[in-house]
Amino acid sequence: MTRSSWRRHLPDFDPISKIKRQQRETANALRMLGLDHLPMRECSGVEPCRNGLCARCARQLRSHLLGFLADEYLDQQHWHFVTIRPEGWTMPAGEFRQFGLLRDHPLVENLVKRFRRMVIPGLIIFGSVETVYNTVSNRPAGKPFHIHLMVAAASAAQINGAVQAIVPLNGQDVKPLDIRRVGSTPEDFYEAASYAFKQPLLKKSRVAPASFGVMQSLKAAERRELIQNLGVHGWTRRLILSGIRCDSGRFRLTANLSATTNRGENPSSHQLLSGGLPQASRHNQLRGRRE
Repeated sequence: MTRSSWRRHLPDFDPISKIKRQQRETANALRMLGLDHLPMRECSGVEPCRNGLCARCARQLRSHLLGFLADEYLDQQHWHFVTIRPEGWTMPAGEFRQFGLLRDHPLVENLVKRFRRMVIPGLIIFGSVETVYNTVSNRPAGKPFHIHLMVAAASAAQINGAVQAIVPLNGQDVKPLDIRRVGSTPEDFYEAASYAFKQPLLKKSRVAPASFGVMQSLKAAERRELIQNLGVHGWTRRLILSGIRCDSGRFRLTANLSATTNRGENPSSHQLLSGGLPQASRHNQLRGRRE
């Protein structure tokens, strides 16, 4: 499988016209918040601004990740998709404070360390910390920060044990821990992989709290609120990795995995950038999964 072959399995991946519009809207929001917006406004594929809030940079990093997965034939591994909703990670509507550390959050670091201590041969993990601006019947309904992971080589029981040992789960959520086996087709794998690390600024609208909901564009005020919750951060600061390294946006297997990962028969192969933000002056969905 070649680096670009994943694209035929994700034909609607981050349309560039939509990404450019989101880039402009986020740069405008940064300006309104009194934050540096010029690097994002001038961001391009040749000279990325590497701001974790930039839709163009997120598209580039997501593309690099998916290309790496294709190069290494990692779609041929056995994967689980995991969603974790920790207790106390939901920010109420109208809250402007910064959530804090993302992939460097102590809970995330401890969970990754727990997996590593299990010494599972061929263990690979990638995913992210993310949130979404929720509305119910067009009314703001909170912003649940949560974790998505793709996990290879571990069983569902091993994943459940690791998470339960480390993460205090949100008891108010219907399913605070969701572990699903990823289907066997390339389409299944790349849909799940792209969902594990999505664009940073998202909105989901529901007609009722328990309904599935649809993705919508953020309004200007909603975008500013979500930016303040996420904080200005580097483009890899939401990204959770184990068994994989990311150096300047380029991915590779760590040394202990590069010689053992099955690539098939084909030849192959948070520290925030700023402190807390000032108060405001102040994709497609994976089938059957709730934000």
